[in-house]
Amino acid sequence: MEFILELIFEVFGELILQLVFEALSQAGIHRFSRSSRREPVTPWLAVVGYVLLGFISAALSLWWFPSFFIPSHVGRLVSLVVTPVLVAGAMALLGSWRHRRGQRAVRLDKFTYAYVFAFTMAATRFFFANAG
Repeated sequence: MEFILELIFEVFGELILQLVFEALSQAGIHRFSRSSRREPVTPWLAVVGYVLLGFISAALSLWWFPSFFIPSHVGRLVSLVVTPVLVAGAMALLGSWRHRRGQRAVRLDKFTYAYVFAFTMAATRFFFANAG
């Protein structure tokens, strides 16, 4: 039983970690975007902001989880490619759900912006996390 839980955590650990950080970021952006009534940010500036937010999230995650959850190098490479796509897809689905409920969307609710955030976080963890 312990082996199965360890295997599941290795396979899904990075995905869960990124989903949690991106969902928290998305919730924060939704919360603070309601309170400010400024002009919309240009798309390129938003991309830079999501890169910075992804880097900060990765740095925080490295502080709490300094080792990569996946032990093999090939597994880490696959995670670098697949995890951002899955996380961005989940955020886009959440954004679509919010849109159907009549809630206001933010850029992180769209696949492209969510992917920028997720890829930045994944790449930062890939290069700076211990191999485990």
